[in-house]
Amino acid sequence: MKTRLLNWPWLLAMVAWATVDPAQAQEPCECDLVKPMPKGYGIAPETIAFEERDAREMIQTLVKPFARQPNIIARPFSCANVSAVAKLCDTSGRSFIFYNKGFFTNLRDKTRRGDQFVLAHEVAHHLLGHTTRAYYMAWEEGQQEALKASAGTITIPQRHLHELEADALGLWMVIKQGATRANIEAIFRVLPKLLHIYDINDNKDPLHPSFAMRELYMKRQFDKLTNPTYLRRYLATNQRAMDHPPGLDDDDPNPIRRDTESFYAFHLMTAKRELLQKLTNSERVMRDSLTRRARLSVEIVGGIRYIQPSLSVDNEPVATSPFMSLVGGGRVGVGAWYKPHRFEADLLLGPQAFTTQARFGDRLLTTERFLSWYLHVRPRYVLNALTREAPNRYATQLWMLTAGPSLTVPLAFKYDNYGLIPAQTPTQQASLGLVAGAGYGVSNWRSQAGHYRLWLLYQLQPLRFAPLTTSQTSQSILHTISLEASFRFW
Repeated sequence: MKTRLLNWPWLLAMVAWATVDPAQAQEPCECDLVKPMPKGYGIAPETIAFEERDAREMIQTLVKPFARQPNIIARPFSCANVSAVAKLCDTSGRSFIFYNKGFFTNLRDKTRRGDQFVLAHEVAHHLLGHTTRAYYMAWEEGQQEALKASAGTITIPQRHLHELEADALGLWMVIKQGATRANIEAIFRVLPKLLHIYDINDNKDPLHPSFAMRELYMKRQFDKLTNPTYLRRYLATNQRAMDHPPGLDDDDPNPIRRDTESFYAFHLMTAKRELLQKLTNSERVMRDSLTRRARLSVEIVGGIRYIQPSLSVDNEPVATSPFMSLVGGGRVGVGAWYKPHRFEADLLLGPQAFTTQARFGDRLLTTERFLSWYLHVRPRYVLNALTREAPNRYATQLWMLTAGPSLTVPLAFKYDNYGLIPAQTPTQQASLGLVAGAGYGVSNWRSQAGHYRLWLLYQLQPLRFAPLTTSQTSQSILHTISLEASFRFW
């Protein structure tokens, strides 16, 4: 069987890299070739007459590892500007793969195992339920509308994701048949040139990812699928998705989709000049939508603080009491959260209170009480470090370091003196200090929301008062340790 597969005289299937132009078609194409199935029969006689039986045998070899093995019918044809496509033509449940024999003959002559890969890709469309969705939801109409950037959401067309998902599953099937990295790289070098012969320009097709993006994804998938440890995990998490395709009413939240979304969005957002030149027009629209929302962020911040005052009068330390309080506010960030360097500014509001004590005999008594409400303005530099597997995961973890100045502006101040000698009420002034710390975040590659971060910060803040008519000199510093959580909503 293996020798038979390698020397097949034609290639069977190809991703839906092309669509039919009715004005140019010279004969019926795709589902136009399929006769209605007579009631009570398994497959229409007209279908059997045209089916390539050896192609069916080849398909069965590819789907053998799966519990759910669809009944896929391969049909050759010679239609203008069509390479191949997987289709569901009616409600009977029959799955078809239509292919151009001339196209596949040329592909086979130029690269090894191309027939297996393109066939496996089309089979993957059926296994993952893509053709079912296409038939019942008719998504191919109005794809251009789906590409328009929305103020509230980031849209990656479902068709793009389906093509990449089928690439991933199809790759696994041909790896099972012995395909090497060199085989896959050769296929992707040949396909763009061959498609142009058939007047099919994939890089201008709004319904499909660019060849450059697909080849990048395939190289990464090859490394993962040839790693025994990853392969066991991949099969365990994706088997149910492949055996039970998503229903028409759900959001298709299978592991293959999550992995594909994260990879696609990540490489669109981080594309350098060489890759940018190879993106399709629709991918550039998506990239603009993704990066525009990555340039500016707004977060809600809340946390708890531990404050330890350090006071001295005439170089003599004064006993003080620590204080714990809540803090809350907002945060504005500039720069993409996934890049190494970023700038943020915090606007936080919270109380601070402490007391001073003096010893009277053998007792320590409270002599003063300070209660203030502050506005904290903290512009900070942030250094991000993504975890090693971050680009390949839907939920991405990152570690962060930060440092910057901290401006504390008093909004309200209350002072109580419990001493025997009446004292003047001091006037508090704004002060400038420093803040530094480390953080941990969980983010989503393709969403402007859903970013959660946790910071552990240390703030050194002088406590400044207007000079009093006294000969005493005093120094006051607040040491603040805070644990702050934030949620990004833009």
